[in-house]
Amino acid sequence: MGKREDNAIAIKNRLLETTDNLIQKYGYQNVSVADITKASGIAKGTFYNYYKKKNDIINDLGKKHFSEINQKIDTLAHDHSAVESIGYYLKQYVNIITRVGVIRVKTWIQFIIIPNDDKTKLDYDLLSLVKLIQGLVNNNKLSPNTPVKHLADFILTYVNGVIFSWTVNEQKDPDKIIHDFCELELVSLLKPYQK
Repeated sequence: MGKREDNAIAIKNRLLETTDNLIQKYGYQNVSVADITKASGIAKGTFYNYYKKKNDIINDLGKKHFSEINQKIDTLAHDHSAVESIGYYLKQYVNIITRVGVIRVKTWIQFIIIPNDDKTKLDYDLLSLVKLIQGLVNNNKLSPNTPVKHLADFILTYVNGVIFSWTVNEQKDPDKIIHDFCELELVSLLKPYQK
């Protein structure tokens, strides 16, 4: 990679980190592109070299937070049973959500609920879970007749319901709820498709 590419990556990372910090502190609605660029020490026009609009940076923030677990998908599908793989993935997913905090999660929920022509965080998450389940099929951990997309959609809908409930009532413990789901219901859900 050349100096120009390294510089572009550094600028994008600075924009992401600054935006993440500002959203955590003030909430998404109270942060403007001008706020982001000022806090980043970057010209406003430079922001638009990377993003068409403020909403676009939210998807990249979601990808950034989930990149580590998503990089493990192939290994999980190859090295572990279906219940262990999906259970681990879901527990890590919810752990990431609770670590980033309820304010940022409320922002992500806004982008799940509000229709958008671009891919949303929900689309990205669904593709990741489909990749994991399809990998389990490909590695003979689940049968070829596993309804991969349907199963991923069902599980992700449940998980997002748990996350949404947490944003409404922070007394709920999404980590425990998903742990219990993985230990009790996931086994039953996958049983018809296990080899």
